[in-house]
Amino acid sequence: MTGVKGKKPVAEGSFISMEIFTQGQIMSGLTDQHKSRITGLGHPESYKTGDVICTAGTESSKFYFVEEGEVVVEIEYGKGMFIPISIVVPGQAFGWSALIPPYRHTANCVALSKTRISAVERDALLALMRNEPTLGVIFMQNLAGVIASRLTNLELELMQVLRGSQSVPDVLHVNLQK
Repeated sequence: MTGVKGKKPVAEGSFISMEIFTQGQIMSGLTDQHKSRITGLGHPESYKTGDVICTAGTESSKFYFVEEGEVVVEIEYGKGMFIPISIVVPGQAFGWSALIPPYRHTANCVALSKTRISAVERDALLALMRNEPTLGVIFMQNLAGVIASRLTNLELELMQVLRGSQSVPDVLHVNLQK
């Protein structure tokens, strides 16, 4: 994995700003009231560079919004080799596996720098979406766009690797800069 052994999040007492979370694709099309309800469910967590936030194959119970720092979403390509699918920056989200059965992480997520996130518990977010169907439909449509984007990134990277036109690190560097 890119990072070191998983660490427990460091709890912070400060309120995480709604403004940063409303900039990303996942909140697109939602009203300010909807955005406020979603961000109000979050609990702040902090990670150091290299900390593993989630591991592929484990239970996924939280959806995450990045406020500060960067998180790499990566899959294992072989023993000790990892392919980054995307880099999540402030205003973006990760951890969609918490919202889709069987609720298992499909990738590893590792802090690339000092990272502050807002973690939203699955049950609370799903309950909100059930109680407010308009919010739920828009949120899940936006989530489908995020998933499709990550799948496209993975397909492009794998095509390059299979063609043998570039080494894995070269391909990943080029695609992640886009």
